[in-house]
Amino acid sequence: MKRLGLVVGGILVLLAGVIALAVPTTSAVEGEYQISDKVLVTGPGRTSYNDVKAGDVLTGKIEVTNSFNEVKEVKVWAVPFSVAENGVYDFFTEGTLTEVSKWLSLEKEVYTVPAQGSIDVNWTITVPRNWTLGGSQTAALKFHTVGSDNTEKEVSGYVTQTTSNFAWLFLLNMDGEGVVRGGKILSWDVPMIIFDGENGITAKTTYKNDGNVNFQIKSHITMYDAFNGVLAYENDKTTMIMPETQTEITQHWDGSPAIGVFRVSEEIDVLGNTEKFEKLVLVVPLWFVIIVIGILLLLIWALVLKIREYHKRQKRLNS
Repeated sequence: MKRLGLVVGGILVLLAGVIALAVPTTSAVEGEYQISDKVLVTGPGRTSYNDVKAGDVLTGKIEVTNSFNEVKEVKVWAVPFSVAENGVYDFFTEGTLTEVSKWLSLEKEVYTVPAQGSIDVNWTITVPRNWTLGGSQTAALKFHTVGSDNTEKEVSGYVTQTTSNFAWLFLLNMDGEGVVRGGKILSWDVPMIIFDGENGITAKTTYKNDGNVNFQIKSHITMYDAFNGVLAYENDKTTMIMPETQTEITQHWDGSPAIGVFRVSEEIDVLGNTEKFEKLVLVVPLWFVIIVIGILLLLIWALVLKIREYHKRQKRLNS
């Protein structure tokens, strides 16, 4: 009976551990960003340059569209931009890696956007001729619709959008002294068991940029049916990693089948070095697990009763 109790206890602990597993989910919005309800900026939300040298002059424009039937005024100004170790965006703290915010100039501070029309915000970055420091330089242009409320929220991997405020990012890699390129993958994880297949399967990777230059990470993920080998999902993703930061990035298959076993494989390229990760994932509905647990408990109880009945018979025979 002691041995039977240990077996039953082990099964129950195992089942409890299975139920405790959880599935993370994520989403992203890119391409069109609100400054306010009907005032939009269209584009990638960032401008990037590599090998920028002392004395370079960079120019460009950002289109702002007004869908209101009335004229709107939009305030635009340059601010420093950095990413804290915990991933929080910082548009206030100045430092050696945000000097470009002082090099960024505009034609004016407040732009008038006509009703049902659009305007271009022309910007210029003038790098000082005596600049020698290499590495990343980051800044942002803040857009604010005059008279609107301001409530911020992050909507993608590199853009902060608000109901009245939007930041267009500038990411420059400077050619100069002290350039350090370095990065590594800290962890990769996919839940082994997922109880809600409708929420999809998510692979989560944590990266570390050890250097002072921003760089892109490229990842390719595939999910095959483990039984018939059929490709069920495939996706490529490119993500910008800021200097001296730790970033968590996800690859997500939305709406996977409610039940199945999948071989999840992801190849990740960091600074020319490719690493491959793989794991088998079981997708099973929670109600199915509960039924299986119920059946197991009934079988265990039936086994206990049978053993008790056996011992009773043995006692009667011996007496």
